[in-house]
Amino acid sequence: MSTVIPFPRHQPGKSKDIVCFLIADLEWATQPGWAKHESTIGQIVGACGGRVFKSVAARAYAAFAAVGPAVTAAIELQRSFMARGPDDDTALRAAIHTGVAELIGDQYSGAALNRAARLAAIAHGDQVLISAAAARMADAAALPALASIDRLGWFRLRDLLEPEAVHQLVHPDLRRDFPPLRSLDNGPHNLPLVSTIFIGRCEELTVLDELLHHRNRRLITIVGPGGVGKTRLALQCAAENLAWFSDGVWFVDVGVLSEAGQVAEAVCTLLGFKFGGDRTAAELLPSLLRHKHMMIVFDNCAHLAGQVGVLATELSRGCRDVTVLATNRTAIGIDGEYCVPLGGHRMPAAGEEITLASAMGAPAVRLFVERARQTVSDFRLTEANLPLVRAICDRLGGTALAIELAAARLRQLSLPELLRDLSKTAGSPDDPSNPGVGGERVLDRVIEESYEGLSADERVAFARLAVFGGSFTLDAARETIGMSPLRPAVVPDLIDSLIGRSLLTRVPGWSDETRYRLADTVRRHALERLRADAARHDVMDRLCGWLIRHYGEGERIWAASPADEWLARYRCDIDNLRAALAWAFGTSGGPLPREAGANEDTGNGNTAAGLMLVSLTSELWRDIGMTAEQRHWLHVAQPRIGAATPDRVAARIGLDMAFAIGGGAFGDKRRVGDALDALARYKIAGSAEEIALAASRIAICVLSPEDTSAAQPYVALMEAALLTIGRTRRRAWLLNVLAAMAHFTGDSRRAIALLEEAVAISRHFRDQVNIQIAGLNLGEFLFAQGDAERAATEATAVAASCRETGNLLDLAFALGNLAAYAMVLNDLAGARAALAEALPLAADINIEFVVISCLQTTALLAARAGSLQDATRLAGHTGRFYEVNALAREATEAAIYQALCSTLDRAEAEGLLSHAERGVLISEGGDLKTRHAIELAIQTLATPARG
Repeated sequence: MSTVIPFPRHQPGKSKDIVCFLIADLEWATQPGWAKHESTIGQIVGACGGRVFKSVAARAYAAFAAVGPAVTAAIELQRSFMARGPDDDTALRAAIHTGVAELIGDQYSGAALNRAARLAAIAHGDQVLISAAAARMADAAALPALASIDRLGWFRLRDLLEPEAVHQLVHPDLRRDFPPLRSLDNGPHNLPLVSTIFIGRCEELTVLDELLHHRNRRLITIVGPGGVGKTRLALQCAAENLAWFSDGVWFVDVGVLSEAGQVAEAVCTLLGFKFGGDRTAAELLPSLLRHKHMMIVFDNCAHLAGQVGVLATELSRGCRDVTVLATNRTAIGIDGEYCVPLGGHRMPAAGEEITLASAMGAPAVRLFVERARQTVSDFRLTEANLPLVRAICDRLGGTALAIELAAARLRQLSLPELLRDLSKTAGSPDDPSNPGVGGERVLDRVIEESYEGLSADERVAFARLAVFGGSFTLDAARETIGMSPLRPAVVPDLIDSLIGRSLLTRVPGWSDETRYRLADTVRRHALERLRADAARHDVMDRLCGWLIRHYGEGERIWAASPADEWLARYRCDIDNLRAALAWAFGTSGGPLPREAGANEDTGNGNTAAGLMLVSLTSELWRDIGMTAEQRHWLHVAQPRIGAATPDRVAARIGLDMAFAIGGGAFGDKRRVGDALDALARYKIAGSAEEIALAASRIAICVLSPEDTSAAQPYVALMEAALLTIGRTRRRAWLLNVLAAMAHFTGDSRRAIALLEEAVAISRHFRDQVNIQIAGLNLGEFLFAQGDAERAATEATAVAASCRETGNLLDLAFALGNLAAYAMVLNDLAGARAALAEALPLAADINIEFVVISCLQTTALLAARAGSLQDATRLAGHTGRFYEVNALAREATEAAIYQALCSTLDRAEAEGLLSHAERGVLISEGGDLKTRHAIELAIQTLATPARG
């Protein structure tokens, strides 16, 4: 039995209690008057020993001294509402939560009350939810007869705080069957956890809801100065509207990106899209999202506002159900944009006589009080200090971050001292010569005052932490900034101190590894201080060094780690990796760019470290699916390789160029030179596994279904390496390549055995991409052996898996193969459906081999449907491709080609197509641009088959 914790009852003169809150909400289809229900709720709550202290907008707030009476009241309330019968559309949902609350007048306030309200918001009509805190304090003997509390699990409430262990009240008179809770877990999203409750902004949220749902605005920008709370408002809007977007709500922090092309790629990564080809994510994204119903939140857009605007415009044109919500200091300036200006938190009106209760109703005051309590645990708002708090909030113009920073200074200053300091630095709100009051200028001054209040070591730590482009761990901070005059041992205490002053934020997470981050506005100030630090480049060097050790370990364990666990651990530092690479290579996105007008190197950069980082992060970029950004850094890195570059570093960069930029089909010799150079270097300084990896890439480039002799020396290297490589993800990759080789040499039994081993290894490591590749190969092998039905089954399974994981590259291959298998099985409807999905996708992501394969299959489908002229033109186009590129058709493409030729020969023999006309159409098709051939094929697929 759980321990029963008694509730202290409120005593005169005591401002804080542990209170049990009961929140009762009404849901209805036809909205009856609230007054008659309000009376019923008040009577039942009072009869059970509680008190309704607030009633507004169809919601009643009640307080009890213990959980048992609150549970009794909840049951009686539900009995009362359910007794109204099926003709009454009114339903009540309720939540019970306990926590410390402050009584001001006759009103309670505080985080516990806010948490109770958020818990009620995820319940359904007739349901009663109970928090973990209330469940722990429930005395079983005090619960009504037959009542019990069942745990439902962990859920994220819409306040974006840490997940809550949610329970449900169970009783024979109450319903038990409910849909999933309306929590943040009930829908796809990546909304981050936050560390503080959301305060105020009710009017702004109402405006945003109106724009989203009634005016159907799809390009909305929250505009306001730094620190005013734009990000928090955008997150809350996204959380509260998650249910409206079936394909999710996705948050993109543009502030951590350094290059324009990374904006669209960040979206693709969030959505799980992995694609090959040469087209950029920005070119592909509108096509990929054209059938999606989602919201994308672009936060901190200032330095890449132009790119965000271009992408938002394209999404608006091509995706009618995609909504873009952005935050920026000014309007982005695009057609169709609707701006929501955001000022400081509302404050009590000047000259207005206010009570404690009405003051707490002003968000600026409430925010100050909440943050002050976090700094000084016994802080409370009183009649005596209310004028001081009001004056402080006035002086800060209601700016959220300024209020938080000021409240944090109560560790060192009293309220009068804080107000005097602000008066000296912020000036008078009525002073026309001080236009920054209430805006960014006040915030800048408050940040500077907070900085001036730091010790010497705290100032150094604050500045040096700006080298991190994103969040960071304690170990990373200790190793990066822990140099003279700081000692590594004092870094944890310095971080705690900066958190206490609201200059640094602890980032809540789902794992045991706590991370920290500077807010963007604060980081700008820290960067200014960092540029004055003589050791700034040494600190950046140390960041590069830590990342080299971090990703060096990641590269070492990658092959033997579960794919999902590895990625979850190493993707967290990608923003720090970007910052380090930008500094190391001296690009514009670095935290310490070269001073304007400087003609000489100012000490910026470390090419060797940059090359090492690029060489160690191949798996990271590939597993995340950010191939375009990987190509960017490869293009930056490769020209910087010199005589002093270690062979293994140069080899890995060259090999990655061959993998990431070369084609994906057997026999495609593009970038084979890079792979050959990598192999030569690895033979000098590499391991057997590295030699095999380079050999596998070369084998793919030179392997031909008709002649495997050129690939044999490299296959021998791979087979020799397998003797020393255990059951790892790299072994699975090599087995896939060797299976293809065995297949092309006619050893189908060995090919399938190798694939089965590859799949078993990949499943062990939860490596979905390798599983999908093996499935594709297995389908091809089965088809080559004459089993088109099993091949179609494999392709269907791979396509389903690729859709689930967002692997667009292999989805296109799977669908293209499936269309061919369906044609051989005479399933014309199935082939048409697969082609209708595969061809636009392959065209979007520019996989020319899949495009040509789909065009050839479409030609066969058109010929069998009687569209002989279109079929012949498409046959001419695909034939020219294979001829010009000197490529042999693999088994699937060869079978479709033979069937196409036979169908056209038969049509010619039957007089449906003359030999001369066929020649002309073949020539016309050969001269078609690929995009025109695609348009012809899509038109053909949309045309019903002839009689």
